[in-house]
Amino acid sequence: MGAFFDWLPLPTGWMKADRELNKTSLKLHVAVTLLAYVMFVGWLVTGTATVGFAFLEVWWVAVIFGVLMGY
Repeated sequence: MGAFFDWLPLPTGWMKADRELNKTSLKLHVAVTLLAYVMFVGWLVTGTATVGFAFLEVWWVAVIFGVLMGY
């Protein structure tokens, strides 16, 4: 169910910040998130555990950059 809610920040704007964001972390978050989505599609196509594990690792790094945007 978590993947269903991944699209919510775009139309609802719930990730909008009320203060200045760290631009470097923002750019890294966007780039790594897009890379993770590409890897997710690759995981769906191949179905291998290695690609799935790599996706989870890259996605987790994207989450960390997302958290760092506020600092």
